[in-house]
Amino acid sequence: MILDNKIQPTDNDVTSRVMDSLLSKNADERKFYFKVFIKILENADGALAEMAGTLAIKYVENYTSEFLDLSAGISKENFDSWASFVGWEILLSSNDDPVKDGELFTEKLLSDCPELIEKDRQRLKSFNDIIMKSIRENQE
Repeated sequence: MILDNKIQPTDNDVTSRVMDSLLSKNADERKFYFKVFIKILENADGALAEMAGTLAIKYVENYTSEFLDLSAGISKENFDSWASFVGWEILLSSNDDPVKDGELFTEKLLSDCPELIEKDRQRLKSFNDIIMKSIRENQE
């Protein structure tokens, strides 16, 4: 329903449960909800954006290779937006130094995926660059 615009995602339990499905243990479910989550990110603001940021970072951290595979089929704007949501989440959740926290996070993503082919490694580096740009531009 969200995919075909019959329901608009909002800050409510239904949207929250749908977004939580992005972290399912079932890869086929994650693949489906990846598309739904992209649609939610396109419309996320306020409290919904905060919820989305938390899930965006968890998904990328837990399923980095899958993220790179699935995100190959989305627009550059959606790819960049996802990275920005991750950057904002790191910025908002940092207790000390968000730039350092961002660097640690992006280094972890790269080190957790030594098997990536060069094209995916470059995409991940680009994703990481956008995360860091988002943190630096929005730091108070």
